[in-house]
Amino acid sequence: MSYFKPKVQQPRSAVDYLKKKFEVMEKDIHPLDQIELHKQMGEMNYSTLTGKAMMAHRIQNSLENTTTQLHLEKASSQAKDNRINTL
Repeated sequence: MSYFKPKVQQPRSAVDYLKKKFEVMEKDIHPLDQIELHKQMGEMNYSTLTGKAMMAHRIQNSLENTTTQLHLEKASSQAKDNRINTL
């Protein structure tokens, strides 16, 4: 596991941080804490997957709307061309 510690008083970019690493043996973690960690990791994964699925759905809707708009524009353009040709 690792965490970041600022090198300067007011860090502004990634280079202003020092990466610290530390290890904890699994046997040193209480079983209830392991269960809680597993639960929290599951919730974070679910949240991430839900967010990505919602974003994909929004993008799909946007693509469908764009396609529909393109067809409408194409039909309008064709109608204008037909009108010009008849005049």
